[in-house]
Amino acid sequence: LCELRMNSAYSVTFFNVKLSYVRANNTKSQYAFARNSSDANHSTLRFVDCVMDYRNLVGTSTGYYLVFASNGANGYFDNVIIDNCIIHLTSETGKVPVVYYNNRSRAGGTFSDECIKVSNTVICTDAPVNGYLIWSGTDRSTSTPFLSVDVQNCTFSGFYNDKAVFRAGELKSLTVKNNVFHTETSAPSYGWMLYAGAE
Repeated sequence: LCELRMNSAYSVTFFNVKLSYVRANNTKSQYAFARNSSDANHSTLRFVDCVMDYRNLVGTSTGYYLVFASNGANGYFDNVIIDNCIIHLTSETGKVPVVYYNNRSRAGGTFSDECIKVSNTVICTDAPVNGYLIWSGTDRSTSTPFLSVDVQNCTFSGFYNDKAVFRAGELKSLTVKNNVFHTETSAPSYGWMLYAGAE
């Protein structure tokens, strides 16, 4: 699968399948699954009991993303759920290898809440990569106050970042329990970083 645009009012579930990435027309691609700001519908994107091989997702100069939710009033999922999966990602350095979530153009109180939930999942790379697992803004000017993040019983291998592998400007809630993080590198790395600066 490559550059799948999720402009649908229906939820999409991948259950017990192997997903792999193939470049579109032999060119680099920025994302595998996306919600763009111009898309009118919103739905849940769910992966359950899947093996996902996205080592060929090499991206562009601005980064590469497994799941991409763009800036804009409509650029969001109701939910992104990854449960009991194995995800093998590229080791190419980029901005956000797994989930990019940025909704700074949305007005408060006008949208339903969203959730990113990752559980019982292994996410790994072939070699250490300096990148983000979840990125949703660098400060409250690029914040996601409607977004809840729940990460439990997961293993993350190969990721490090001196600005945190999970980074957010603002969240509605955050739950992180019983996870293992491992990278064979001497580079400094931090887990979570939340920016609660001036709006």
